Amino acid sequence: MNKRKCIQIMAVLILWAVFWSTGAPAADTVYLIPFFPINTDASLAEDIAEALSKQKLEGISIRYEEEEKAINPLSGDEVEKAIAKARSHAATHVLFGSVERSYGDGCLIKSILIPIQDKKKIYKTEYFIQNESHIAEAAKTIAGRLLLEIQGSSPGKINGLKVKSDEEKSVIAVTWGKRQGIHAYAVYRSPVENGPFIKIADISDETQYIDTGAIRGIEYSYGVAAIIDGIPGDPGDFVTAHLMIPPPRGMQIEEEKKKKTVSDKQIARELKSEVVRKHLEFLSDFYMHPVKLNLALYLGRSYIEKGQVLALSDFESHEINREQKRITLMGRDKGYIVAMEAASFFGFLEKAEERKIPEIAALIDRLLKNAIAYAVPRGEKKIKDEYGHTVYVPYYEAIGMSTEYFKNYAKWENNTLMMSTSDRELKKKMKEAQEKGGKIE
Repeated sequence: MNKRKCIQIMAVLILWAVFWSTGAPAADTVYLIPFFPINTDASLAEDIAEALSKQKLEGISIRYEEEEKAINPLSGDEVEKAIAKARSHAATHVLFGSVERSYGDGCLIKSILIPIQDKKKIYKTEYFIQNESHIAEAAKTIAGRLLLEIQGSSPGKINGLKVKSDEEKSVIAVTWGKRQGIHAYAVYRSPVENGPFIKIADISDETQYIDTGAIRGIEYSYGVAAIIDGIPGDPGDFVTAHLMIPPPRGMQIEEEKKKKTVSDKQIARELKSEVVRKHLEFLSDFYMHPVKLNLALYLGRSYIEKGQVLALSDFESHEINREQKRITLMGRDKGYIVAMEAASFFGFLEKAEERKIPEIAALIDRLLKNAIAYAVPRGEKKIKDEYGHTVYVPYYEAIGMSTEYFKNYAKWENNTLMMSTSDRELKKKMKEAQEKGGKIE
């Protein structure tokens, strides 16, 4: 063997030894850039990116560039620069994202993975954490999803997702179609539109989950994802459901009369106000005659006792639509809504304005908060609460309304305003019900 041949053999052996001593190079390298903080501390975003960098992925190495500037995912120029830098470091993918304060005190982690060779194959994944103690769990889940995506092993969405509310048992049943080779599923739920979606259960060898924690009235979105090697995937399509808020009990006329105990002595202080006196002087032209008032209450009593009409009160807010001549009243704790088309109310309002009655807004607010609405059920109405929830609230149409300036005044019979609906269709149904002795539909 000549000297040149020996040198070649030695070189191959050295390279072989180096290969085995350092380990085989990773097939893929992810270039990780610090995450962008949105309405949260930069340190939290840094902790999440650092936790991601420590994940051990088979066949994939993560190169964390903690000295790099965090990238705003909405900035196209910054993303292009990051891709170019990742390419210069021989990376196969670039990973960046954001951490946003969301829903209460939680944070939504949004991750974006872009292949260097095909920038169109963008993979996005989200994970919601309720506090910082869940960072490690979030990093493991996100990294696991990225691994499946890079390997082309993502399971895809779950089909056949359905929900059904069981009002009697106060639960919502979530069902879905079984996937071949999948034996575990993650169930996600969100109480607000468009998320964040929170994992609420891991299910093994079943295709059903019974949610016993749903709050009545709130609309929930449900999603299901496959769990592979302990990693829950991104939920795909979502379906919504809610449990109905129980209807208010309503009040009985005789019970209401027993509350009328407020005396002149108790309201004497208010009567010292000139504004109050002007209000009362104006209202005196609109009080219903005691005989007519008691007759109206007598005729309505049978419908109230049978539950066909509810007498509702304790209204905490209202909306007035002059164009449609409609009043909308919100019940206590937003537990019910009553709407009424009342042309006479707007006639009353116009006269108050013509006579330049002081503090008209305060007068109207007082009368509507003290009102009793005699209403028939009309299903549910969707509203948004202060937390962003979509809430389904029992909805009623009022056929009449009575109110007082002083709530529960002992002399109520001579100091009550009453008005009936101006909705012609509803008035027609009321007349038909009275003639047939039936229910107001």
